[in-house]
Order: sequence, then C-alpha cells, then structure tokens
Amino acid sequence: MKDRRTYESVRREFTADELRGLGEELARETSSMLDLEKKRAARSSELAGQIKAAGARCATIAAEINNGYRIEQLECIISYNDPCEGRKRYVRVDNGDVIRECDMDALERQRDLFE
Repeated sequence: MKDRRTYESVRREFTADELRGLGEELARETSSMLDLEKKRAARSSELAGQIKAAGARCATIAAEINNGYRIEQLECIISYNDPCEGRKRYVRVDNGDVIRECDMDALERQRDLFE
C-alpha cells in the first residue's frame, strides 16, 4: 500500500520567538480592548460586539501563552505496515516527528492485498 499525505491536529510547541510575538500580540489586543471600552460610553451598543470579540481574542492568546502551544492542522504522511505488519504510523512532514501509531482498519488491510 502506498503512503499518502493527510493533515492531523497536532500539538506544536512554541519557540521563544513565537512566545514573544504572542506576548506582543496580547499587549496590542489588550490595548485595543481597553481603548474600545473607553469609547463604549459614547457608542456602547455599537462597540459591545467589538469589545467581546477583542476579549475573546485576548483570552485565546493568553491561553496559548499559558499552555505554550496551539493545535494546528499540519500535513502528515500515513505509512502503512509501519512500524510492523497491520499497523500504520502518522509522521509530520515538516519535522519527521511520529504523531501516532495505530492498527490499520479492515479496509486498509484489504487494500494492501490488492496493491
């Protein structure tokens, strides 16, 4: 059976530069949220949705900083009968890390007979 490419949700650790960039982004978003809150007095109903969205972005970025990672769709290769007969291995294309190994399903094992 030939290997095929796919995308998997994978935990990718942040580099120090990425964490620094996220911190800067969080600072900008927080400043933006505070500016919007000041303007709310004048246009409260119009800005309420924007403030909520900015707060949600801040919460997301802060959680990513605290966790040190985010879940992303990354391209992977599925290698069949690897590491052994009847198993398959998912490997990240960008760095070669093995994401997971599991049993091939019945259809995958049948396909193997015809290739």
